[in-house]
Amino acid sequence: MRRFVGGACAALLLTACAAQHSRGTVAMKITDTQAHVCVGKESVTPGTRLEVLRNVCEGPKQTCKLTHVGQGSVTDVLNEHYSVAEFPAAIRVREGDLIEVQK
Repeated sequence: MRRFVGGACAALLLTACAAQHSRGTVAMKITDTQAHVCVGKESVTPGTRLEVLRNVCEGPKQTCKLTHVGQGSVTDVLNEHYSVAEFPAAIRVREGDLIEVQK
């Protein structure tokens, strides 16, 4: 029962966060500066600014923190789930990086 309640609380918190920020991930790199991102036509249009965040885990206890990596922008909306985004080469975007849509 505790496990169910914990899972329900986590789902509720994630839903609450989703209402405040539209987030996705880098699904697939196309080039060093372009990638498919999991944010679609309900959240973005070409030109929408994106923040790139990365989980960095360090230390003997593998403590993780979410760090800001850089910014990019949507160049093409593919469908309801995916868009193509452009990023500066200096940030070295990775598959699995988190994407936050800037409003």
